[in-house]
Amino acid sequence: MTRKNLLMSLLITAFLATGALADGWDFGSDYNRQYNPQSVQTLHGTIVKVERNLVLEPGMAPGVAALVDTGTELVTVHVGPRWFTEFYRDQWQLESGDLVDITGSMVDFDGAKTMLLRSGKKGEMEMVIRQKDGAPVWDAQRGHQF
Repeated sequence: MTRKNLLMSLLITAFLATGALADGWDFGSDYNRQYNPQSVQTLHGTIVKVERNLVLEPGMAPGVAALVDTGTELVTVHVGPRWFTEFYRDQWQLESGDLVDITGSMVDFDGAKTMLLRSGKKGEMEMVIRQKDGAPVWDAQRGHQF
C-alpha cells in the first residue's frame, strides 16, 4: 500500500469513527444520487473563482466548488467536501487562473448547469473524486479504487 493510500485509509477511518461521512456527500445521499455516468463530459478551462465553504443542502458538510470558464460557457463544478479536498491541498491547490481538465457528470443543480466532479487535472497533478459509477472515493461503505 502506498503512503498516500495508507493516509487516505486512516483519514477515512477517522471520519467514519466520528460520523463525519454522514454529511450528505456519501454515495447514497440525495445529493450524490444526481451523479449520472451517462452524462459524463470532459472539459478544459480556466478557474475563475473557488468557493471553499459552500453548503449545497441543509445539513450538508461544507464543500468546495469552482467556477470554470471553458471559453464558451461558465460551468460550476462541485469538487467535494472541504475536509476531503484539504487532504489534497498541498498537491492540488485550486486557485483562480489555474488551467484545468475536468471530468464529471453534468447535472441541473438548482436550475444551473453544474458538473459533479469525477476527476480533475491541473498540470501533471490529478485529483480523483469519484469512481466511474459516481461513488465518492471517501465512501468506505462502497470501497474505493485510487
